[in-house]
Amino acid sequence: MADKKAGCSCGDIWKDLPPELRPKLKKPSLTRETTCPNCGKVFYTNRKTDYCFDCEKKLGLPPELPA
Repeated sequence: MADKKAGCSCGDIWKDLPPELRPKLKKPSLTRETTCPNCGKVFYTNRKTDYCFDCEKKLGLPPELPA
C-alpha cells in the first residue's frame, strides 16, 4: 500500500480551484452563546455556568474552578 504524502490532493475534490476559491474549513468553537437566567444578558462563554459575571458576583455564587 502506498502512503499518501503530506499535502497530497489526490482525493481533494477542490484541487482544480485556486486556493482563494476553495471552501474554508470551520474549526469548532470553544465558546458557546448563552443567556443569563437572572438578567437575560446574551453573551459568549467557555464556562459551564450560564450566569454572567455581573450576576454571579451579585448573587454571591462561588467562582467556577478549573477542572
